[in-house]
Amino acid sequence: MKYVKLYWKYVLLLIILSIFSVFFPVTNKDWAWSLKDNTDLISYFILSKGNILISSITVLLTHFNITKAISYSIITFCIFILMRNIVNKKNNTLFYIAIFLFMILNTDIFFLSYVSISGFCYHFIPLVFLLIIMWYLINDNLYKLNRKLIFILGLVSSSLSPYLSITLLLVLCILIIKNIYKKEKDIYLMILFEGVIIGSMLLLTSFLK
Repeated sequence: MKYVKLYWKYVLLLIILSIFSVFFPVTNKDWAWSLKDNTDLISYFILSKGNILISSITVLLTHFNITKAISYSIITFCIFILMRNIVNKKNNTLFYIAIFLFMILNTDIFFLSYVSISGFCYHFIPLVFLLIIMWYLINDNLYKLNRKLIFILGLVSSSLSPYLSITLLLVLCILIIKNIYKKEKDIYLMILFEGVIIGSMLLLTSFLK
């Protein structure tokens, strides 16, 4: 009963988000993705210029409603929780404020970036990775992660979106310059930076091929 009282609101939110996502209308891009057969998809991945990883996730979500419902609910939930934890771990009011601000977004922005599966994958999935990295950096907990995991986190995060890649590069450059100024060494920060650099290069090559 103790855990039910603590987590019922989170479970309820996950269920509501899952139900909402199933009934979201299909946009033009999503409709095009859903109509492609396997041959069309393979041809697209070979010939297209863009983020193959995000495109693959978009295809998966447009073809399977259960995957869409689970992805929408978990990713949105993670964003709310991470935002609350970054600002103040103990204040649940911030959790509800984040939900409220999210629900009163401009209709066009909400539709293009959230209701649209391609917009959701392009904006919200990278946002989760950004918030995870920011949480570790703000709380100085990066050293608690395995070095290989830190590298993979930086690699995957920066290869998802050019906006996320640029943001991470700027933040990490500022932190590295600060460490140089203070004559401090942070091997974990450098490993993350290496992952972000390589991920950014992979993302760039996917657009320039």
